[in-house]
Amino acid sequence: MQRSGNAAKPAADGRFQALIEQITLVTYTERFDAPGTFSYVSPQIETLLGYAPSDVIGRPGFLLERVHPDDRARFMSENERTNTTGELFHLEYRIKSRSGAWLHVWDEALLARDAAGRPLHWQGVLVDITELQEGVEQSQTLLSSAPDAVIATDAQGSIIEFNAAAERMFSSRRDDILGTAIVDLLIPSEQRAALEDAFNRYPEIEQGLPLGQHVQTAAVRADGRRLPIELTVTRLEGSRGPLYVAYMRDVSARIAAETAQRSSEERFRALVQNSYDIITVVNRDGSRRYVSPSIEHLLGYAPTDLIGRDALELVHPEDMAALRETIGACLQGAAQTPALEVRFRHQDGSWRDFETVGTNLLDEPGVDGIVFNSREITTRKATETALRESELRFRTAFDHAPIGLALVSIDGRFTQVNRALCELFGYSEAELLQKTLQDMSYPEDLEDDLTVAQRLFSGEIETYQLETRYMGKDGRIIWIELTVSAIQERDGRRSGIAQIQDVSGRRRLDMERATMLASEREYIKQLRDLAGMREDLSQMVAHELRTPVASLRMMVSAVATGALEPDAEAEMFGAIHGQIDQLNRLVSDVVTAAAAERDDFSVQLHSVPLAVLFSGATAFALGSLGDRRFTVGPAPDVQVWCDPERISQVLQNLLDNIARHTPPDTTVELRATSDDKLVHIEVADNGPGISDDDLQIIFEKFGRGRESSEGGTPGLGLGLYLSRQIVQAHGADLTVQSTPEHGTVFGFDLRMAP
Repeated sequence: MQRSGNAAKPAADGRFQALIEQITLVTYTERFDAPGTFSYVSPQIETLLGYAPSDVIGRPGFLLERVHPDDRARFMSENERTNTTGELFHLEYRIKSRSGAWLHVWDEALLARDAAGRPLHWQGVLVDITELQEGVEQSQTLLSSAPDAVIATDAQGSIIEFNAAAERMFSSRRDDILGTAIVDLLIPSEQRAALEDAFNRYPEIEQGLPLGQHVQTAAVRADGRRLPIELTVTRLEGSRGPLYVAYMRDVSARIAAETAQRSSEERFRALVQNSYDIITVVNRDGSRRYVSPSIEHLLGYAPTDLIGRDALELVHPEDMAALRETIGACLQGAAQTPALEVRFRHQDGSWRDFETVGTNLLDEPGVDGIVFNSREITTRKATETALRESELRFRTAFDHAPIGLALVSIDGRFTQVNRALCELFGYSEAELLQKTLQDMSYPEDLEDDLTVAQRLFSGEIETYQLETRYMGKDGRIIWIELTVSAIQERDGRRSGIAQIQDVSGRRRLDMERATMLASEREYIKQLRDLAGMREDLSQMVAHELRTPVASLRMMVSAVATGALEPDAEAEMFGAIHGQIDQLNRLVSDVVTAAAAERDDFSVQLHSVPLAVLFSGATAFALGSLGDRRFTVGPAPDVQVWCDPERISQVLQNLLDNIARHTPPDTTVELRATSDDKLVHIEVADNGPGISDDDLQIIFEKFGRGRESSEGGTPGLGLGLYLSRQIVQAHGADLTVQSTPEHGTVFGFDLRMAP
């Protein structure tokens, strides 16, 4: 603590100091001329705070620095008061020990003066009251959190304590109530005499013991409303005389509950008497104690005719064992039995279905029996039987339908499929149940399929029908007519039933009819153009054949003379072989082009490793690209659906096209990427590129770019045309991207095989 004023060092002889240091509390002397500085502290300071006297003596502000921040304002206020008045300093506060723990201490100091009344020093003591303070706080916490109102009075009945529950009960503040007579607060005028008598017996109440019985009375709230309460009074001995503690419990809820219980019992009796279910109480020996009147309506028997007789006498022989076990379980202590289906015999001899539940009330006073509640379910059983038969008929019709049928969830997953659907797609039932409508959709049709399906499952439409493409397990593209209707499930969720019919044949016929109609419109024009095309083709073929034939004639003549050296002759034979290959390629392209235009042109799909296709293309490139740099990018380790001979022809045509239209120093790359369903294959070069005008015609039949025609590049213009035809037969397309002076990229997709 801090003080101000003049100082005088206290005098104490050795005997006085020895006496002080033997008591348990800490004594100290604070200098008056140096506020907050101790000139003496007893050794007990080390037991209290963990500091030796030498750590404290002579250090200004030592005590204030360790006072809890929340208590410093009170500390300084008390210090200012005592410095001003010279009165006794006394304060409870928290102080921090050397270990970091907060202790509650009581600090009391007296200002010592000389004979003339001048201040000498502050002589004080510090007492550890931590345990006492914690006990007080716990008591206050218990008192404030007590669910019942607690009101303490002195011997005259004046209120000295009023807890939080009492504030809520009487709708009054504690500070407004303290000092009020408890009788004036609690007792309505007509009950005052009886309760005053109880309080007049205060002296007769033994310490800690309540009155002989609770007093039922009423409290008057601040708003004038009366509250029924139960009052118990206890006497306690305090330091200043006896205290009387009144415990008050609001019993309005209990009174209401008792009233409600009486009403409930009356309603229950009425419900049992008028219940449509049969209520039966069975004794421990298996006889009936009670049967509700409803049995006469449901089974034709008068209740009085059945009381006292065996509870199993009306039970079907096949159900007796189960009901007997149920009664036995209750006798063994089971609280309630599971629902049991039992057949009871009607008075007319027919059997009626009931669902029975037993409740063990053998130990319940006033019942002492097993209560069975039996509800007739004859109609429900008939309905369930009809439903099972209906479901069986539906399942039979579903499984044997000639078209594909499926139940699908809101996410498109198959939850039930029939045999026709499995046969259509080539999957087993177990495999198909792992798939969704989206899995089966052809990639190009997926977005349209999902759009209309989302409208159905969101409730916007109730049914839809469309023609779309699905894929079979073997990779076949199947045109189907899909009809989906919404179904409302019992739990409120929407699902759908899908009808899937193969219309590939009809679709093909429709396409053929459309082609025929288009052909009719174009027929005359084609006839007019045919003669010109034949002439152009003849001239082109003649031109393309004339050059290698002339070269062959010249080279054969040179060999025939016999004048060539062996090395030159071998080189000449190699050239002859190259010209023959060129002639063979020209003839093969013409034949393939003719085949591609026939209706029976098709591809034979197989599951082929991508690496096999790349290996064949690499071998061809090494023999045809000459001085061009050829690289193969990393190929995914996957299988693709394709006709390997046709796709190899496409890759060779693309590589041959690069060999004929790019300079020798060109870099050529064969590469591929994949996603979950498709493999994208590209043949790229960094050559001169293709002009925009040539890009418009390079995929046409006999389409040759301007540079090819003017530069005399050999070829009929069939390679890219044939390649595109083959890729389209695989359900994809051959694309090209080209930038002048930067190169060209040809690409196409193949579906990934499982």
